[in-house]
Formats: sequence, C-alpha cells, structure tokens
Amino acid sequence: MRLLPVLFVLAPAILRADLAFDLRVTISGHPHLVQKTTERTSRVSIGAGRVAQAQFDFVRIEEPAAHLVTLIDHRGKRFATKRMDEAFLEKWANPPAGPMAGVRMEAVKTGVPGVWNGMPVKRDVIRLAIPNAPGPGDWTLEMDIAENPPGFESSKQILEFAAQRKDADILAMIATLAAGETELLGDAGKVRVRQTFGIPVRSIAEFRPRPGSPVLAEIGSEYAGKPVMTLESEVGNFTTEADAGVFLVPAGYAQVEFAMLARARAARAASW
Repeated sequence: MRLLPVLFVLAPAILRADLAFDLRVTISGHPHLVQKTTERTSRVSIGAGRVAQAQFDFVRIEEPAAHLVTLIDHRGKRFATKRMDEAFLEKWANPPAGPMAGVRMEAVKTGVPGVWNGMPVKRDVIRLAIPNAPGPGDWTLEMDIAENPPGFESSKQILEFAAQRKDADILAMIATLAAGETELLGDAGKVRVRQTFGIPVRSIAEFRPRPGSPVLAEIGSEYAGKPVMTLESEVGNFTTEADAGVFLVPAGYAQVEFAMLARARAARAASW
C-alpha cells in the first residue's frame, strides 16, 4: 500500500491562519424531494495558501502548492492524503446526479457590483440546464463573491493560481464524463473565466422543474417553473486571528487509505 507523504506536517511557527469564518448551509424544498429542512455549519480557515474545513469531527485540508488534499478524522485519530486531481476524479467518476451529457451551463450575469453585510461584493448568476433526474429542469445559482475580505490578501494569489489549475482538471474531466458534449465544456470555461475570484460569502441555488418533468407527476403540475429545492449558504463570524493548528496532523494519528476515510466522512455527515 503506497501512501503519499504528509508534506505539511510542519512546525506551527511556519504555518499561519490568516482568516477564518463559519459557513452555514441550509437545504430546503418540497417534502417529496427534501425530507426536512437541514442546516449545517462548518468552520473554514485560510492561511498561507491552505484551506481547511472543519465539520463532523473531520478536517478537510486543501494544499494547492503541493497539489494535495488531506482528511483528518479527530474522532478516529487517523488521516489520509491524496493528489487533489485524483481525489476529485474519484469522487465524480460516477456523478450522483447521473450522466452529464446534455447538461448546459450559462453565465446569466457576472461581476455585478453590490454590498453584502457592509462588504463590497461582485454578484454572479449562473444557470445550469439539466436533462436528467430530477429534471428536465434548471438550477439557478446566485452568488456574492468578496474579492478582498480582511486577511485574504496573502493567500489570494496562491489560491487563484491553484483554482486555474483545478479548473483545467475539471474541464478535462467534464469532457470525459459528458461523452463529447463540447458545448458544455465551452460554456463551463466561459463561466469560470468571467467569474470574479474571491470568497463566496452568500449563495442561493434553486431548482425549477420544466413541464414534463417526472417530478411534477408526483408533486403537481402547478410547480412547473417554480423553486422546489433550495440550497443556501452564508458566511459569518469572520476573524483574522485564526488557529493555525487546524492544518496540522496530530502526532500518533494512523495513516489510512483516502477512499476509506472519504466514505467514513460521508457516512458521518449523513447521520449528523
């Protein structure tokens, strides 16, 4: 069993967390599609080009400079590492929403100036038309992006470069999963190029079924074109005095296979 070395288990003095915030995600919708409204909160820390998200006694760390992602299970005292592109492909090789062929992405608005909680933002609106379950229908994503929140400056350049590399991986994967659907590939690329880079501080995604969708046969034709599923996210409790220890793997933790730990994290999230 070959496991990647942990490149970022460094002395705490080398690490720093420049910014941290809470990320609250709420899922709601028609009872046929969403059993109950669910709200979950995680703590995100950004420092020296690293991003850590703590939730369910797990921490997920992305380290773009080394192209690594790490999972730390503090409850089970174990950890795992993997190349970021391999981890992404492993997760989406069989997309949960079904085949991507026929999906279309459109940038409705990009970079519209605005203000969120006193912070200047740029607003993007993206529409994703899907032919498969729960479609046919359309997802609409409205997202407010803060380009330069306090404490983000030192990590922005590193993360933006990493995002461009990650985009290349994603677009290559889309080309494979979409089975030659180059229109999606081109649209996805245009959307990313036109987007503002920064921290999404607020977003709302809504799914609207089209007439003829199988979903409408069960919930009623009156819901055609109306939001039947909503995912909202919002950040809060910003601080520039964050704990750098979140990026460290504690001594004595066992190294295990990444796929096993990813499944354990998903199972814990489902039961939380």
